[in-house]
Amino acid sequence: MTRTVFSKINGRLAQLVQSTSFTPRGSGVRAPHLPLSKESYSLEYGSFFYPQEKKSYYLWFYFEIKKQVADLIAKGDIAVFPDFNTKLNVQTYSKVLKGVYTHSTNVIDTGYFVFESETDVPDFKYPGRIRFGYLKNGQISVGTPAYSRTKKLKIGENEFEVKDVKVGSGMAISVSLKEAMVQTLADFQRTTLVKIYPTSNFQNKPLASQEDLQPEEVVFNKDTQKYLPLTLITGRNRAIFKIVEGCKSAEDYVTSKKEEKKSILDKLGSSIDIPMVQEALRLFDSCK
Repeated sequence: MTRTVFSKINGRLAQLVQSTSFTPRGSGVRAPHLPLSKESYSLEYGSFFYPQEKKSYYLWFYFEIKKQVADLIAKGDIAVFPDFNTKLNVQTYSKVLKGVYTHSTNVIDTGYFVFESETDVPDFKYPGRIRFGYLKNGQISVGTPAYSRTKKLKIGENEFEVKDVKVGSGMAISVSLKEAMVQTLADFQRTTLVKIYPTSNFQNKPLASQEDLQPEEVVFNKDTQKYLPLTLITGRNRAIFKIVEGCKSAEDYVTSKKEEKKSILDKLGSSIDIPMVQEALRLFDSCK
């Protein structure tokens, strides 16, 4: 049954309404109605009565969407494929982000990464939980990252490069990570501020600690080709000072930043002041 909703009321009119809902044989009945103006009414439709103008619009909208989906399929956008959610095991809480997978052979696949995380970065320590779907022979192909055969990953707006890294601690020991994910945060002439994501909890050396390794910001020195920590037991400011040592303007800037007195554990666990690090590295460039 249809129903009519009027937005303005002006005058009175008797109108013949034909509807099988009123009489068993569909006979005409007179019902009093108020006059309508074209600009002042809207019509809601029920089970099978459609206003012609709305019917035309919905048909156009349907075919327009259908055309856009066909175009996306033709371009290889697998997200519009009917079996996308099933093949990539998409859950209501999953992250679904466009991505680019660059293999170690320089073969590049474009598609979508699907994973479960509170951020737009997956936990790389569990590659089996990271699904990558791409178009292959007209069908969706799904795989998980194999870091030993991976060169780069672009997940949404974040880019990562697979590298073996060794981060010094300033205490005659260092942490070696095999096939870590390295993300560039800021690039300078002499240094690069990066964030390193471990892809395993095991360090690449005998008798290494098997503690739960977490992502961490470090500085890569382009001259020495070394990764330098931003965390020392003597404090974060001291770590930054050591990185820019020899550049007076950068040293003075770091020294001017007072660091709150904390215990050793608190110093190691406190967050890094990224803007401060970036300014110190910018000043460090001026001393070259």
